[in-house]
This record gives sequence, structure tokens and C-alpha cells, in this order.
Amino acid sequence: MRKINLSAALVTSLALMNCVKKQFVAFEAPHAVMHIKSGAKVEILQEPLKKEMIMWDSSRLAQMPVEGLLRVTFKDTDYFYLQMNCPAELKCNGKKVYIPRNLTHAVNPTAMPFKNEYKEPPADASSARFVITESRQIQEYLQARDWYAAGVKKDLPMVFDQVILRANVPETSLLSVYGDLLYLARSYLDKEYAEKPSPDFVRMYPFYEELAKTQGANLAVGQSLFLRELRKDLQAEYETLLRRQLDDFPFAHASYKAMAAAFNRISAPQMLRGELFARIAKSSAFSVNVPSAAAPIAAPGGAALYAQENTENKPAAAAKIEVRPTVKNGLIVAYEAEGKRAEVQVPEYELVAYAHEKGISFQLGKDKTSAPLLEPVEESLFLKSGNPAEIQKFVKAIPEYKTIVAENDFDLALLRIAMKYGQGGINRKNGMFEYEIDLSKGRNFWIVLAAVKNRFGEDSDGKYSGKIPDKFAPYGDVSDRTKGQINWYQKYEKDSKLAQMGIKGKATYCQRMCEDVEVDMVCFDNREKVRVTFRPAAIFEKNADKDSYPSESRNVHADFAKTSNENDYRSCNSFFRLARTDQKFD
Repeated sequence: MRKINLSAALVTSLALMNCVKKQFVAFEAPHAVMHIKSGAKVEILQEPLKKEMIMWDSSRLAQMPVEGLLRVTFKDTDYFYLQMNCPAELKCNGKKVYIPRNLTHAVNPTAMPFKNEYKEPPADASSARFVITESRQIQEYLQARDWYAAGVKKDLPMVFDQVILRANVPETSLLSVYGDLLYLARSYLDKEYAEKPSPDFVRMYPFYEELAKTQGANLAVGQSLFLRELRKDLQAEYETLLRRQLDDFPFAHASYKAMAAAFNRISAPQMLRGELFARIAKSSAFSVNVPSAAAPIAAPGGAALYAQENTENKPAAAAKIEVRPTVKNGLIVAYEAEGKRAEVQVPEYELVAYAHEKGISFQLGKDKTSAPLLEPVEESLFLKSGNPAEIQKFVKAIPEYKTIVAENDFDLALLRIAMKYGQGGINRKNGMFEYEIDLSKGRNFWIVLAAVKNRFGEDSDGKYSGKIPDKFAPYGDVSDRTKGQINWYQKYEKDSKLAQMGIKGKATYCQRMCEDVEVDMVCFDNREKVRVTFRPAAIFEKNADKDSYPSESRNVHADFAKTSNENDYRSCNSFFRLARTDQKFD
């Protein structure tokens, strides 16, 4: 039987105790801690640096008073804990319980002890499990937390906290929740209330009708502050989420039928249908079909009036549609009909979408007997460039590379080469197409080279070098002020099978002063990859003008001869008049 050396065990225990230092700082004002999520059960510690845990069920105990913060230093590392007397509801082994500070969101971190020693985590809900604030405020934060998580939200909270909000709203619901909350804030702060609010919205926020009736006069000071802080903290993130949702819409649905069905299912957030309708209408033309019982005529003030007519239905000529989403009047839809301008007001939730062979038709109201019907006479570039079926059709129709190079501007040719010979697809995070052309595979190097040579006015396979036209030189295009010559070249080493394309030459550029410029760089070779990034709309873009080259391609970027200095005029992209993929689109 093994003998236990009690003396050695005691020495080890004392050594460990000596390695641990503790410092406790009590709160000057009483504080309390609560769960950050409504209805949560979370384990807390019986002792610092130990594994023994105890379950805290928030349904049995909403919040706990906090004595102060404890700093425990072990092996030169500081650990910070909230220290509390153990309440009877938790049945602790000892008198105290502890919560790690790094799992706790502090409403006012500057009031916390050890604020200079403790580094606050990022202000989000990713790691937070608890919330600490002054005891006098804890009930308001509990109410706000439970309000965020509630299905039907009665009245308005008195405090706003974005971290608590994020913790109680699933990532997939952020757009709808943020949108509806900002709709509330906009109504109150801009004094713009919906005349016909969405029934779904009113069911979720039953106090909205009373809020509109009183114009917010009955709100408490805290509720008013809640809406102000909400708008200030959420607006920028919501706009990013909304833009991503709009950009993603065509890609998320495989057909126009699926898009129309998805459009009609949108009930939240407020204004999403209107913004999506406006985006579609902006890139397409529609014919306006008005039922014979109601023909639009222009009226003072811009609102549409309808006159009874007995004429048969007849489609109007193609018209551009203007859509203006508003809180008060819903959607204001303006168009030209038979030479007269008409405006129709339609509640956003009464806008109905139908699948059409050229996209989506829109009925401006649920009543078919009186609602104007907008039918696309051309495909919306916005929908078409994001539709998977259309993209697949586009890729299949891309011809072989000689035709691509001959018929397209350089940027559009590069786009087609990337989609036909490269690998890639849509990046759902930034809404851009991203492709890579592996120049070591097949004839990819020579295909890209053909596009570059064509850019410089050379279409012969047998020409291995030539002058870069003045209009492409970054040093100016006035020949009597630029002396010298910059050339492009290609070369191939038989032994190593290395193929290269580069730019070389000397020039003296004179403006206020004369500057000698020497260029000698390889743009790409057959061991590398060319990365191409482009906007979805660029897929169906037409040639601008073969003789009118912009300073940089606006919708297509690529990586040729990467440089660390964006202003380095020796980079190949500057001679190609093509922005690099790390540069922002206009």
C-alpha cells in the first residue's frame, strides 16, 4: 500500500497559497448582476480558480446584489471576479459565489474597480453571459432585456443597451428587429407616423397606434431617451445589414417565381419591401396597366385621382418608375401614363409581386379591380445579374477567348475570361464576384496576355513587344511633354518554360518640373494567379466606347503586379487603367 507523505502535501498546499494573491474592492454604490439572456440558466463559480460550479436559474432568481470585485493573482496573471454573498435560492457550499468579470457586460465600465488593470472585451454579446449595473437601475435593465426577447412588445423600455439587445436577438433576426425598432424611433423623432401601419407590425408593437395618436406626448423621459439612443447606436449597423439583404436578394432565389414569392412573404422590417421595390424599379422600365375602371390623371399636390372610363384595358408605353418609401404614406410610386404624370400611394404591405418572364410585376394594391399593374418591358439589371439561372446562362454563352478579346473592352473581357477559365463565385459578405485565373493551367497565361496586348492595340500572336500608347501612360498623354518610350514585352524561356509579360522603358515627364522615369517590372508570369473582382451589374454591362478609356475601370478590378504603395505609378495596373482588387469601388 502506498504511503501518503502528509508533510510534502502540506508544503505543496502552502506553496500554492503563497503563489495566490487576492485583492478585494467593494462598490461605493450598491450594484447588482443579472443574466444577459432572458430565461437563461448559467453556471457560476463556488470559488475563484476552482472548477466547482453551481447553477443559477434566472427564472427562480432574477438578480443578485454584488459586493465588489476581487482580483486574484496567480503565477503573475490577474483574474477578476464579481463577488457575491450566496443567496438562499442557490444552495451554495460556501458563503460566497463568483462570476468571472470577462463574462460580464458592465453598463458603466468606467465605474468598475480595477478599470486601469482590466481590459474590457469588445462591446458585443459574443462572450457576455451576465450584466452588471447599479442596483437602482437593475429593474429597468431586466425589463429592457425581457422586452427585447418578447414576441409581442408592450410599451417601451426606459433604458437602451445594444449589447443586451444583441444577446437576445438571433443573428438571423437582427435585420427585422433593428428595422422595426428604427421605424419606431423614426416615427417618434421625425414626427412621421404611418397612416395605415402594417397589421403585422401593430400586432408586434400594439402601442404604436396610441403612440401615433398622441404623437409621443405620453412617453416618459426614459422612453424618449431609449428611442434616441436606439437610433444613434443602431442606424449604421442596420444600413449595412439592409444593404447586404438587398444585394443578396437576387442570389438567394433561383428564379423570378421564387423571387416574387419571397417578396410577398416579407413582413419585417418595415420599409424593406419598399427599398427592394425601389432597387428593382431603378434598373428597369415598366409598362403601366391601369384597369379601365380607374384611369390615372394628374392632380394638384401629386396624389393620383382616378376617373371612371369605359375604354378597354390597354398597356401603356414603357415608363420609368420612381419609388419613394415613406413612413407616413407608405410607398409613393410616380410614373408617366399617356403623357401625364401620376402618383399612387400604396401601403407597403399591400404591394403585391408576380413572376414575369422578364422579372417581377408589381400590383400597387391588393384590389385587382383598381390597382395599377407594373409589368417589366426589360429585365432588371439588378435581378438579372444576381439570378443564378441567368448567371449560368451567361457563362455558357461566353465564346472562346479570341472572340472575347475582340468584342469587349479590356475590363469586360477580363471578367468573361475569369468566369470561363477561372474559379470563383459570389462573395456573399461583400456582394462581389471574386475569381482567380490560374496562369499555370492550360493556355490561361496566353489568354490573359492576348487581352493585355489587345488593350495596347496589338492583336497579332507573332508580335512580342510594342509601345504602350500614350493614353495609357500614367505620366501624361501629351507627346511633346513626355519624351522617351515605355514598352510592353512578352518572353518565354525554353529551359525553364517560364513565360512572362512585363513593362520596360524610360521617359522624361515634364509638367512644372521635369522628372526622369524608369520602368522595369514583370506584370505576371505563368506560375501565378490573376485575381479578378467585379460588381454583379458588370456581368451584363455593355462596352462603353473602345476609344474612350476611363482613368480606371469602375466595375472590374484585378491584381496585376501587386505593389505596397497605391500611388506607385510603376505598377502594371496603372498602365492597364485597371484598379486592384484591394481598392474600393466607386
